[in-house]
Amino acid sequence: MVKGPLDPDWRDHLDDARRNLRHWWKRLRRGLRNSAPAVAVRRNDRRVAIRAAAAELRLLKQAEQPSTVSGVTVVACMRDEEARLPDFLHHYRRLGAAGFILIDNYSRDGSRDVAMAAPDVQLLAAEGAYSERLFGMDWVMAAIGQAGLGRWYLVADIDELFVYDDCERRQLPELVRLLERCGQKSMPVMMLDMYGPLSVARTRFMSGASMLDTCPFHDVDYEIDVDAARQWDARRRVIHYRGGPRARMFSTPDRPFQGILAKTPLIFWDRRTLYLDPHMAYPFNYNLEPLRGALLHFKFFSDFHDRAVAAIEHGQHWKGSSEYRHYLRVIESNPHLTLFDSRSRRYRSSASLVEVGLMPPLPWADAPVVPAGERHPVPSA
Repeated sequence: MVKGPLDPDWRDHLDDARRNLRHWWKRLRRGLRNSAPAVAVRRNDRRVAIRAAAAELRLLKQAEQPSTVSGVTVVACMRDEEARLPDFLHHYRRLGAAGFILIDNYSRDGSRDVAMAAPDVQLLAAEGAYSERLFGMDWVMAAIGQAGLGRWYLVADIDELFVYDDCERRQLPELVRLLERCGQKSMPVMMLDMYGPLSVARTRFMSGASMLDTCPFHDVDYEIDVDAARQWDARRRVIHYRGGPRARMFSTPDRPFQGILAKTPLIFWDRRTLYLDPHMAYPFNYNLEPLRGALLHFKFFSDFHDRAVAAIEHGQHWKGSSEYRHYLRVIESNPHLTLFDSRSRRYRSSASLVEVGLMPPLPWADAPVVPAGERHPVPSA
């Protein structure tokens, strides 16, 4: 039998076949991870971890007036947030938060003193490793379980300020009533990175100042993909947001920025509710609801370099703080890194985000505005 000559490009064809095989194998693994049995195992693992996390929580201070079942309680995990914490509390009080549950994980600054002085704050100490507790989320879920299910909670980091359409006039109790009327048990958001007009190194934030006054600018050129989360092999069941200043300035030829810019902070918690990771709630439809807001994210102050170094030293963030290692390399190679450019937009109100399509308008038409005198009172710090 006479054999014909080999295709001179056979090695290239073999490499293509190998790449396709690896590609489909990855997709199959993601699809299996999304299967009902795999999700059930993940949920059970999470509940076991939450019970262990509950044993690590220690009450330092009870709020003078515990949150009511009808109010919205803000829950946050913190470490060394003395500078940002006053503005965080001020923002959510203005939104009508019924109270706060703050979980401190080994702060070395005056964070605990700020929390102890606030009458509407319940302060807990978490004695364990942040990375081993789903980056603080197991403590958060344990604290929610202790506070009581069957009510609304808003989970945010201290550098995150929650906003939604017309939040200047409509407080959180009005928002959750609207969500309930529309059949939503959650409000997903995009994380909107905020920055100042100067270089990151020169954007100084003074303790007690306004984060938004210091960093009032953001990008507008984001791609928003809802359908990607519904694919059988989706990496996460969350809305995909692509773009922003980190994609512009922290992408390199060998490592494009692919951070997750979606969260679901506002949820009506019942026995089914969980966070399977900091960006993804369960049931999964909670992450894909049509009425959405935004989390203004304040990472880029002059202490960003020092915080990146600290994150690397602690090794308590995702993949051993690999993302912070990348940030540090970029910053050290460009000490004058500036995120502001000609396309930057100043945040003026929630309406400005609706105008550029970063969050949708809410159907307030049938909901009367509550007069200012009847709104949730803002307690003094």
